[in-house]
Amino acid sequence: MNPEQTTDESARADPAPILVSVVIPVFNPGPHMADLIASLRRQSIGLDRMEAIFVDDGSTDGSGEELERLAEQEDWVTVVRQPNSGWPGKPRNVGMDLARGEFVMFSDQDDWLGDEALERMRDYGVANGADVIVGKMVGIRRTVPKKLFEKDIPYASVSNTLLADSMTPHKMFRASFLAATGLRFAEGKRRLEDHLFVTEAYLRARNVSVLSSYDCYFHISRDDGGERGVPALRRPRLLHQPPRGDGRPRHLSAPWSRPRRLHEPLGQGRDPRAAPRHPPGQARRRGTNRARHRGSADSARARPRHRGRPSLEPGRPVRRRHPPTRHRSGGVVTANARVEPGP
Repeated sequence: MNPEQTTDESARADPAPILVSVVIPVFNPGPHMADLIASLRRQSIGLDRMEAIFVDDGSTDGSGEELERLAEQEDWVTVVRQPNSGWPGKPRNVGMDLARGEFVMFSDQDDWLGDEALERMRDYGVANGADVIVGKMVGIRRTVPKKLFEKDIPYASVSNTLLADSMTPHKMFRASFLAATGLRFAEGKRRLEDHLFVTEAYLRARNVSVLSSYDCYFHISRDDGGERGVPALRRPRLLHQPPRGDGRPRHLSAPWSRPRRLHEPLGQGRDPRAAPRHPPGQARRRGTNRARHRGSADSARARPRHRGRPSLEPGRPVRRRHPPTRHRSGGVVTANARVEPGP
């Protein structure tokens, strides 16, 4: 038998092990998923050493059928379709259960990876014995941590590194660590379910490594707000957000966005940018509001508030806020707040 033929047959019988499994929850991505698929094809680790698991969470825009056609053409693509769960927690759990790689990487449907991201993050985690590898993030129309990614940190922890600045799940986790700890995403419509998962992973990991020398993950913010594999959520209009003239809500920090009573219609309150009620140089007269409740303004002026000086009769207490001092009449106000005649 030809030795070369034997080698080829054994290679086909024992394929190379999967090093990294990328789990992607999918819900109505439209054309925004093309960049992610293109970046996965360009990975330097090799398509035979990685796999991508797309979990379609009840998409209605034809994305599930498109992914199934892709899986028929690409061996490294796995597609799972399920009824809509409303949030990416359950799709990520399903992807974790199917992952065959040494490490598991989580990505959103409309983000993308650097061409060498999977290879560099995996090698860095193996070299440092890390259970969690945090790759440098680049924000596109959104903010990402800056201080955390100033330098590589091979041995990081919550106590000595700003890991709390990066709580999204777009990281690489050792598969054996996930299996041993039983870490799972909260399922259903649970806000910040990814933060709970990452927080527990930080605290239970033997080591966390931060790779800052390479742009690993490009985090995107879509104009329609439909990222993260969930439907776009509309922000409710609050009572203290009167609409602008063009229909957009005002910013919360606007000076005219004061709290409004429930019976006060939106947009009908006084705008402080308008002309003042009292012209400059004419101070508001005291007692006017009081007169409206007690009678006329004349009756209010007939009862002025006396603000005269206190009496200086000997033995009568004097109420003062300033330190004891000599009075004009020659008397001295002592520490016991009584007036004694001067010499």
